[in-house]
Amino acid sequence: MSETNVMPADFAIVAYPWAPTRPELRFYFHRDVPALRQFRDEQMLTESMTTRDDGSVHIEASRDDVRGVRVVAWTLTRATAAAVTA
Repeated sequence: MSETNVMPADFAIVAYPWAPTRPELRFYFHRDVPALRQFRDEQMLTESMTTRDDGSVHIEASRDDVRGVRVVAWTLTRATAAAVTA
């Protein structure tokens, strides 16, 4: 991981019981698509988007192997915000 100029709203280190040797670093950007995308670019993550039944959009940027750790950055937003600077 490199340094970043954006601050996530939340950060978690997760090691699920079913995959204790595959930890994840999870960064949450509260409705902040531009910050998520800046972080995505700085950390060389790959973005995906899913529109949910209620019309909200889940945006996730991830990379599976950063020294054995999966890195995930995500936000949930409205469709109009997701389209900006895609």
